[in-house]
Order: sequence, then C-alpha cells, then structure tokens
Amino acid sequence: MTIKDDDGSDIVLTVLKTPICLDSLKWEYEEDTKRYHQKKSDGNISVDNVTKPLPNASFTSVSFLKEPIALDEWNKVAEPLSQITFNVKTVQGSYMRPSRKKANAMEFQAWKRNALVIFENSFVYPFVHSGNQYKCFVCAKLFLDPNALKEHTTKEHNIKDLQKELNNRIRDKNLKIDITDLQCRVCLERLPNFEALIVHLKEHGKNVHLELKDNLIPFKLAGDTFECQVCGESFLKLRLLIIHMSKHFNNFNCEVCGSVFISLNLLKRHQQTHVSGNFPCDKCDKVFSNSAKRTLHMRGVHLKQLPRRCPICPERFNSNYQRTKHLRIVHNQTSGLYKCETCGREYDLKYHLLIHIRSVHLQERNQECSICNSRFFSKYCLSRHMVIHTGEKNFKCNVCGKAYARRKNLREHHRVHEMAQNCSVCGQNCEGQASLVAHMNSAHGVL
Repeated sequence: MTIKDDDGSDIVLTVLKTPICLDSLKWEYEEDTKRYHQKKSDGNISVDNVTKPLPNASFTSVSFLKEPIALDEWNKVAEPLSQITFNVKTVQGSYMRPSRKKANAMEFQAWKRNALVIFENSFVYPFVHSGNQYKCFVCAKLFLDPNALKEHTTKEHNIKDLQKELNNRIRDKNLKIDITDLQCRVCLERLPNFEALIVHLKEHGKNVHLELKDNLIPFKLAGDTFECQVCGESFLKLRLLIIHMSKHFNNFNCEVCGSVFISLNLLKRHQQTHVSGNFPCDKCDKVFSNSAKRTLHMRGVHLKQLPRRCPICPERFNSNYQRTKHLRIVHNQTSGLYKCETCGREYDLKYHLLIHIRSVHLQERNQECSICNSRFFSKYCLSRHMVIHTGEKNFKCNVCGKAYARRKNLREHHRVHEMAQNCSVCGQNCEGQASLVAHMNSAHGVL
C-alpha cells in the first residue's frame, strides 16, 4: 500500500493481517536522538527533555501516522488491488529493536507466567528426579514415593514459593511436571490430557498459552511402569523415560554429534563424553579417554558404588547399559532396547545400533588395506585382516604352546584340551578320543 506524506512524497507500507500494539514498543523522536548525539560530542549530555538511546539497541527509522487510516472503503472494492494511495500526515521517529539478552528475558517471563497459571489453577506440579529419587522442586526434600512428594508439594508450598523458585532458574527453563491428576481447581473438572487442560483453563479466562508448553515436560508418576505422554511407549525406570523424552523435546542440542536433550544438565553430562585425552585412574594403571568413563570406573571398581538398581531383583550395576542388558537376559524385559527397523535386531545401546546400520545395511567400507586393497568398515576390522599379511600369531595356548592369529581360534583350540583324555596305561594326555586310540595302538599294541 502506498500513502502520500504531507510534503507529497510516497511512503510504501505493508498491510498487516493482525494489528500490532505500539504501546509495548520503545521508540523516540528522531530530533531527540540527534540532540543527544550532538550534546555528547560537545562533552555535555545533561540536557533536559532529551531521551538517551538505550545501549546494545538497533534503531530503525520509521514514520508514525498522526491520524489513523480508515480502510473500510478499500475493503468494499470488488476486485483486489495491489496498490492504493492515501494522503496522510506523519511524524518521523525511530523504532528500537530489543537486544538478544532482553528478548530472552521477555521469553523467560512469558514462559514463567504460563507455568504459574497452570500450577495455580490445576493440580499439576513440578518435580525433580535425581539419583532414582524424587526431589521437591522448592525445598529439595527427597522422596521415594511420588504420592508422598505430591502431598508434600501441595500442602507445604504455595504458588508464591513456586514463583520464587522459578525466578532462580535462569538458564535451564525446562520443568518436569507430574500430570497424574489433571483436574481443574476452578470447576474441579477432570481433563483427559495436558493439552485439554490448557484449553479448558483458557475457557475460564486464564492467561495461558498452548504454544509455550514445550518447556513443560509431562510425566505420570503413578503406577509400576512409566508411559511416555507423547507416543505411549512404556519404561520400567523413570530415568529411561527421561532419556527417551529427548526425542520429543529437542530443547538442547549437542554441537559435536547432534544429539538432543530435554535439559541443560543432561547436555552437559553428555558433552563430557566428547572431551578426549588421557584420564588416568589414581588407584590403578588404567587410562581412559574421557572423565565420564574414569568416573564410572572409580565408582564401580574401587569404591564399589553401584548406583543403578534392577527394578525387579536386588542386583545393582555400574551403568545403565549393564542394567538394561541384565533386564533383557535375566528378566526378559525388552523395554529400552534399540531395534533395527530393517532386520529387527535389538541392541542395548543406541551407538551399537548405529554401528550395525552403517556396517551391515549401508555397507560403509572406509578403511582400505594397503597391500590387497580390500576395504573394511572400521580400523579394528582392518587390523584383524592385517594378520593375514603379517603372519603374526600373538595368541598362544598355555597348555601345549600352539599359537594362533586370532583369539577366536585360540578359544576353539581350548575346547580340545577340555575334552582331552588320559591314557589308562601310561597316563599320557591325548587330545580327544581319536588321539587316544592312536596312542594306545602305537605305544601299547592295544587295538
């Protein structure tokens, strides 16, 4: 749309589908800005009625209408017009674009208000999960039973306590919330899901926004298993579900490998796996590639601290991988396994699944033998192949002294000694029944 200024110049405008409230925009007259910079160059900026530009702000020149334009006559035109001209009077000014820091602060305030409205008008409440225990969001008191946590939160703390704690959360603005009891506090109606609760609160006139719910990670803490509130997949442990929720809430992204996480804490713990170097153990001579592996080694081997417990039996483990493997083998529980969509094979770790897909289905062969030009998936596979050319036999039998190029061949050879039989006449050790018969025939003349 083109409008005519009072000096006859054309001003091209874009008509908005929805209006913008200018009361929330910070702006200043262009003349005041010029006066400020002029006084600053003179060494004196203490001038009355001069608006000082805010730091770290970007200004854009704009024109403000002295009087509104009535578009009613334009809307009555039968055929749509690409251009229309109005005669108007304008005032020159400048619009200040807020800094990134201020934009983040405004976003945080909107998220906080949205969460507080939900907590105040429903029985949904935030919680913290740490060390296989539930922790109160406000006072950090630990609970083993989620029902006890809920009773404590609703009776001991109010909305002001939650607001104070939310103000302390500067960087990680994601909250785990228990939506087991989706009941409206206003009319006591029960809702089928979290989205329906937000829509219902809007019907009561509450200032809540559905598009801001990505910072609220929903969980149902009642029951023996934990079900994902997005896709319905069930897990035996809440921690496994929390890791799974990263698929649906990609709030934090690893710049190294692209993995996504629902919280800043999980991202930081993951980033330790990418810190490569030499991390020696203080108790033994083992050296690890990152601090996370060394910590697991110290806890499990030297301190005998096994933090992961089987939810079915008293067995304890040093890592989630060991516990998941135990659940699959001992208790026949497949929850948390990573399944190949092509062939159906299941793996305890996502890393193992990715290796399987790349090596078997994608047929990646990036390592080449410099002697015969055969190609292999990894350096390890290439090193196993190289013994064909070098003739090295580093795996030696401690019984008979025979040497083999691969550990697998040595293990197969050990079975021969396990099945060995002794001669009843002289006591000589024979490798199997056939060797015993030959010995008896040649040495003792017994057929």
